This record gives sequence, structure tokens and C-alpha cells, in this order.
Amino acid sequence: MKLLEQANLGNMVLKNSMAMAPMTRSRAGMDGVVGDSTVLYYRQRASAGLIISEAINISKQATGSPLTPGIYTQDQINAWKKVTRAVHEEGGVIYAQLWHTGRVGHSLVKHGEQPVSASALGIQGQQHFTMEGMKDYETPRALTIEEIKQIIQDYKQAAINAVEAGFDGVELHAAFGYLPDQFLADSSNLRNDEYGGSMENRNRFVLEVMQEMVAAVGENKAAIRLSPTSTYNNISHQQPVEQFTALIIHF
Repeated sequence: MKLLEQANLGNMVLKNSMAMAPMTRSRAGMDGVVGDSTVLYYRQRASAGLIISEAINISKQATGSPLTPGIYTQDQINAWKKVTRAVHEEGGVIYAQLWHTGRVGHSLVKHGEQPVSASALGIQGQQHFTMEGMKDYETPRALTIEEIKQIIQDYKQAAINAVEAGFDGVELHAAFGYLPDQFLADSSNLRNDEYGGSMENRNRFVLEVMQEMVAAVGENKAAIRLSPTSTYNNISHQQPVEQFTALIIHF
């Protein structure tokens, strides 16, 4: 494959085979709204065949790092419309990477709320950036079944909002120790209900999120990011080949 040749992605044609990876920028306002610098940033990079946006919080609860953008209020959606319009004017294609940080956050960033995760296991040996400097990670609160179901719907709504904002598709950020990966990993998921224990149960959260996202925007506009062997954020998968093979065959 030649990098400068057109490539197919779902039902879209990319102008070349180069993709821009998502990169956290922390340039949004305190309300999660992106500004003119974000519009310029993505316009300048629209020569890539595909842009995956910086990770975008799907809800207020999802926020883990300060000054990161959201896509759960109308003001946030309207601000992203300026970004996607700029990319499209340059002939580019842009996907929104949808983010829930789970335990990779701090109450100082979450308006005093305790971080949440699959289980009440905190990250050890790392610190988190806050507006008050680096802080040790806190022990998260284990999510209830009802809360898990609500977060799945939050992902669905975020996918709908992303399409409204003009994104060409969405990508579930299920890598590098964020909430979906916290459910996948046996190092962070000690649940004994339908979302924990067996590989099948630990895969369930990600599968249900993807099913809702596909139902919302279509299979040609939904993607996923995985990191089976990454140990970032205290994540480890004891049987990555078996588990992720079982996960992927469902897509």
C-alpha cells in the first residue's frame, strides 16, 4: 500500500493512507468546550487521510484530567461543529474518540466526586496531574450494575452527539487503562457478577458499549481502540491472546 494513495474506510474514501493518532491536548475550557485554537489545530492537520480526535469525555463523570473536552452538552457539541467543519473544508475525515477515564482521575478534577471503576482498586506507583499539581491516585468506587447500564447509554448518546457535531465516525477508547480497559483487565476487575470473573464477563461491558454505539451510528462509523499488552495505569491481562480473540470475534 502506498501512503499517498486513496484508501477505503467503511463507506468513506480517504484521500491518503495516513492517519493522525489521538493526542490529549488539555486545551478546552473548564466547561469542556473547545475554542478557536482547537479549530486551527485540526485544520492544520487535515492533510492526513484520517484524524482520530483527542479523547473526548462522554459525561461529566467521565472526566479525569483538567481542561479536556466533552461532548455531552449542547455548547460542547456546537463548538466541535466548528472543528469538523474546518477539517471537512480541507478535505479531511475526522473520528471522535469517546472517553471515560474511570479510576484514571482525581476528585480535584471531578468537582469533589470520587473516581469510579469496575472494582475498588486504585492505581499504585503513579500520580495524576491536577490543577493543584501531581497527586497520588485515590481508591475508586466500584460501579453498581445500574450505573454501568447508565454509562453504556452515555456512550451511545455521546456517539449520537458526535455525529450531530459533524464527526464522520466514533472510536471507543478501550485502551491504556481507561474505564473499558478496567473492565477487561483481571488486574483491575475483581467483580463476581455479570461484568466480572470469566473472560466472557469481563468482555461484556465493551461489547455492550460497542453494540449501542453501532446501533446509534451504524457499523460503518464505529471503531474501537484496544491495547492487549500495555501495562500503563496498572493494567495487565493474564491471557491477552485468548481474551482479545474472544472479544474481537464478536465485532
